Amino acid sequence: MDKHINLLSSIIKKAQEKSGPGKNTSSIKLWFGIPQISQSVCVRAGNWIEDFFNKEIELLEQSNLAELQIIKGGKRGVFAEGEERQVDIFGRSTTQLLTTLEMKTNTSLDREKIDAICEHGPVKKTALEQLFNETVQSYVFDPFSLEDCDHPKVGRIIGYQTFSHWFPIGLTYDEFWSLGKHPLVQQYAFMYE
Repeated sequence: MDKHINLLSSIIKKAQEKSGPGKNTSSIKLWFGIPQISQSVCVRAGNWIEDFFNKEIELLEQSNLAELQIIKGGKRGVFAEGEERQVDIFGRSTTQLLTTLEMKTNTSLDREKIDAICEHGPVKKTALEQLFNETVQSYVFDPFSLEDCDHPKVGRIIGYQTFSHWFPIGLTYDEFWSLGKHPLVQQYAFMYE
C-alpha cells in the first residue's frame, strides 16, 4: 500500500507545484472524506487519478501510452478528424486487448458529457485501431464504483473490479478509496487551499 501512496502523492505534489486555488464545489469529496473542496481540486484530482492508473499500468509493463503523441497539457492522445483527442487511460489488458478507458468520476452523466462520450469515444477508438493496426476495446471507467453498470446511451461503464482484473495493480477497491484520505495525499492535494 505504501508504494501506491508514494506514487499518488508524488504525482499530486508535482502537479500542485504548477497550480493554485479555485472555487468551491465537489464531486470527489467522498474519496477525500472532506465535505467542501474546490472545483479546481476536483478537476485536478481526476487528472491525478488518471496519471496514477497510467503509471501503475506502466509499472505492470502493460502500458502503450508512451506510443501516443503528447498533446495539449502534456497529456497523451491521438490526432483524429483534425483535432487532438486525449486518451485518459490506455494499455494492454490481461485479455491481451488494447484498452482505452475514458475516466468519469460521476456516472450520473449530464447531457453534455454523454454527447461528448458518444461523439468522441468512437473517433478515438478508430484512431487508436488505425495507429496500432489492431482491435481496441473502449469503455467509460468509473473508479469509484466497484461493479460495472450499463448506461442507456454510453453502454457499459467499467467499475473498479473489472479494471483491477484487466490491470492487476495490486490495490483493492477499499485500498483505492483509502488513498484519498491518506495524510500525505491530502497534504499535497490541499497545499493551496
